[in-house]
Order: sequence, then structure tokens, then C-alpha cells
Amino acid sequence: MSTTQAELIGPLLRDVSRSFYLTLRVLPKEIRPQVSLAYLLARATDTIADTKAVPRAKRVFALQQLRICRVCRSWGQSPDTKPQPANGNCWND
Repeated sequence: MSTTQAELIGPLLRDVSRSFYLTLRVLPKEIRPQVSLAYLLARATDTIADTKAVPRAKRVFALQQLRICRVCRSWGQSPDTKPQPANGNCWND
């Protein structure tokens, strides 16, 4: 992770979840960036799912777009390429 990314993640975590931010110190330094990003992604998806400010259909679409990006990147594809997993379950890649 670059210095710029680390500089952005720290303040963002501190602002959205002070308790989680404080507990990162107990993790090995090498894995803190990955855990931090995973936590922020979970917070973002939870916010999208729970908000009442956006109609349900738009929230579902936004979450599906995040899912496609995650799956495509894990398979080394462009997010513009719609994944076609053999078992029909994008989460079991």
C-alpha cells in the first residue's frame, strides 16, 4: 500500500469507526492495510443496504455492481466483463 493510500485510510477509519481504528494496533502491521480496506468495504456495503434515502432497486443495483467488480478483479478480468461462474455463485470463486 502506498503512503498516500495509508494516509487516506487512517483518517477515514478514525472518522467512521473510532473503536475499530483503535483496535488495529493489536494486528500485525503487515496485515493492517488489508483488514482496514475490508472493513471499509463492509461498512460501505452495509450503508448502501440499510439506507432509506435511495429506492431499494437502486441499492440492489449498486450492490450488484460492487459484487461484479470484486469477482472480476479476483479472476483478473476487467469489471466491464460480466463474470460467468460455472456454479452460478459469484461468491465461491
